[in-house]
Amino acid sequence: MRGRAETEQEPTRGHEGSPTMNIEQALKAFPAKSPFRSILPDLLDENEAVWEAAHERLRDLDRVAVGDDRLARTWNYSEAEALGILRAAIGLPFAPARAEWKDAVHDLISLLLRCPYKSLVGPAREAYPTVSDRSKCAILALLGACGSIDAAKALKSCIRDHGWPNHVYDRVFWEMAKLLSHASILFPELIERAGENIGPVANVFVAAIAQGHLDLANSHCLRPLAQLVSQRLSECLEVVSQLQRDKGIAWRFTEQYWPARHQTGAWLDIAGYLKDLAPVALLEEALRLGDPRLAAFAVSSVLRCGGSIGDGVLERIAACHETRALLFQLLQNHGKLELFPQTFRTWDAFAAANMVNWLMYPTELGREPDYLEKMAVFTSTKTDGELVLYVWRFRNGDDSWFAGVSGPYLFEGTPCPLHGDMTFSCFEKWDDASAEKHAEETLKTLNEWKNARRG
Repeated sequence: MRGRAETEQEPTRGHEGSPTMNIEQALKAFPAKSPFRSILPDLLDENEAVWEAAHERLRDLDRVAVGDDRLARTWNYSEAEALGILRAAIGLPFAPARAEWKDAVHDLISLLLRCPYKSLVGPAREAYPTVSDRSKCAILALLGACGSIDAAKALKSCIRDHGWPNHVYDRVFWEMAKLLSHASILFPELIERAGENIGPVANVFVAAIAQGHLDLANSHCLRPLAQLVSQRLSECLEVVSQLQRDKGIAWRFTEQYWPARHQTGAWLDIAGYLKDLAPVALLEEALRLGDPRLAAFAVSSVLRCGGSIGDGVLERIAACHETRALLFQLLQNHGKLELFPQTFRTWDAFAAANMVNWLMYPTELGREPDYLEKMAVFTSTKTDGELVLYVWRFRNGDDSWFAGVSGPYLFEGTPCPLHGDMTFSCFEKWDDASAEKHAEETLKTLNEWKNARRG
C-alpha cells in the first residue's frame, strides 16, 4: 500500500522549506526507463521496507568500482536529468533523515557531484539555507565540483550569508579544490569565515598559492588577514600551551588537544605567507612548543619569512616518528634539505616513520605508539636495487607488545621518506610468533584481502 507519495498532502519536510512540487511534477524530468521513476516515489513512501529498498537502490547509483577516481566527472546524467534530480531533492516532501547515512535529500544531491552542470549552481545556491546540515555539505561540494566563477561566487555567498554546516566532511574541500582558478574570489573571505574549518580551508588557500592562483605580491589579499591571523594564532597558542605536557606523547592525541592542534597548525601555516606582515614573535613562540608537529609548521613559516631556526628545534622535530617525514617535506619545499638533521636521515628512521604514519589512522591505533622497536629486517636483491621489509613491535604504556610490518621498500639514492604498499598490522601479540611468522601472516592477510576485492 502506498503512503503519501500519491496524495496532495504535505508531510514533514527533510528541510526547512515547504514542498515546491509533487511527485507527478518531479517525474516529468526523467525518461521512461530512468531508475528515478521508481526510486523517487518509494523514497516518499511511509512503509519502512519500501523506503529502505529505494534508498539502497539510490546509493547503488553512486557506488564506484575499486580503483576508480571518485572525484572524476562522468556525466552519467543529461543536463535535464541532473536538474530534475536537484529539483526533486529540494522540492519533494521527503521525510526527515532517518539517520546521518540515511538522508535522501543529501544522497540525491551527491549523485550530481560527478556531472556538475553549470545550470545547477543557481538552484543549489537558493536551496542552501533550506536544507539539513548534511545536505548543505552536499551543496557546497556540488558548487566546488562545478568549478566555474559563478560557482565560486555562489559558494562564498552561501557561507557568508548562511554560515558553514555543522560537521563539514572532507569531500566538500576535495571538490573545492576545483575552484582554485577562482581563488581570488574565495580568499581572503573564506579564511575570515573559516571558524573551526580553518584546517581544510588553509589547505585550499595554500594549494591556490602553490598553483599560482593567488598573487602574494598583491597586498590587498594579505593585509586584511594580518590582524586576524595574529589574533587567532595568539589565542590558539595560549590554548595549546595549557594543554601540552612535559612527559610522554599521549596528550598529543587526546580528544581535547587534537582539534586545537589542527587549528593552531593551520594558522601557523597561513602566517608564513604574510611575509613582512607575519607575527614574528608568535612564530618564534611556536618554535618552542613541546608538540613537534606545531613546531614543524612554525619552522616552515619562519623560513618562508626569511628567518633562521635556533639550535635543537630541527633535531627535536626529526626525532619524532610522527613528524620526521613532514619536516623533510617542508624543508624540501623551501630548498633547505641541508638543514635536516643527519642523525635521522636514515632508511631505518624513515621506515619507522612510515610504520607510525599507518598506525596513526583513526581506524588503527589512532596515534603514535609510546614505544616502537625494530625487530627484524628481511631483504631480497632485485635488478634495480635492494627490496627491504621491516618487522616492528609497538605498544602504549605497559600494554602488550603488538607486531607490525612496513615496506617493502626499494632503497635508491640517499635516505628519504618511504611508503610501503604492505605496511600493516594485524595487531597480533608479539610474543605469539617469531618475527618471520608475523611477517608471513601479515602479508598473507593483505594478499587475501586484495584477492577478495578483485573477486
